[in-house]
Amino acid sequence: MIQPNLEQGSPRCTVLLVDDHEILTMGMAAYLRSDGFAVETLNPSCPDDVLSHPVVTQGGVVISDLQMPAIPDVFELIATLTARRVRVVALTGSTDALTTGRALRAGAVLLVQKSEPLDGLAQLLQAVAEGRPVRTGEREVRLSDLRHLERTERETFAVFELLTNRETAILFHLMAGRSASAIADQDYVSLATVRAQIRAILAKLGANSQLEAVAMANRVGFEPRQVA
Repeated sequence: MIQPNLEQGSPRCTVLLVDDHEILTMGMAAYLRSDGFAVETLNPSCPDDVLSHPVVTQGGVVISDLQMPAIPDVFELIATLTARRVRVVALTGSTDALTTGRALRAGAVLLVQKSEPLDGLAQLLQAVAEGRPVRTGEREVRLSDLRHLERTERETFAVFELLTNRETAILFHLMAGRSASAIADQDYVSLATVRAQIRAILAKLGANSQLEAVAMANRVGFEPRQVA
């Protein structure tokens, strides 16, 4: 049950705090209640727990953590809430530009770091509840950074399409931690042939070493598959 900490009058707005970290949730909820907000907390077991919650169906404000095992695609959840005209505040301990940018692009109206002091959060939440813009400059910077990073990712991934099937197989071997000699033994080819193929991979990727090539592949999600 929502219990605002007010002696009289209505709460400033109704907030649903969605997080699986009990200590943080309790502390933030207590602070917001002391500042006049009606707050409910939820440790969800699935996205439907959030979508069916009364605070959501009644159009309250949702503060949602961006990393919860029970919510595998939190960006989809944010987009769904936004489509239902629910204002979402993204709560995160991550500084990763892709994560924070994607939360804003999905529809979050505000990004709050878990390390931020609680002072000032009440004013931000009230502005969000009233539909007033908040931190618009920061939002534009984060969205711009996201576009740049995603463009770079696409360009980097496109480089991998230059690899031949054999070079791709060699790269998968390297990602699995196999040495050139181990690859040669497993594939019944000469060590010189494998080394030549590795040099071709490095040249096409613009990498200076096998470690750099593997790091590039991991960064763009070029995951190794079972290599015969």
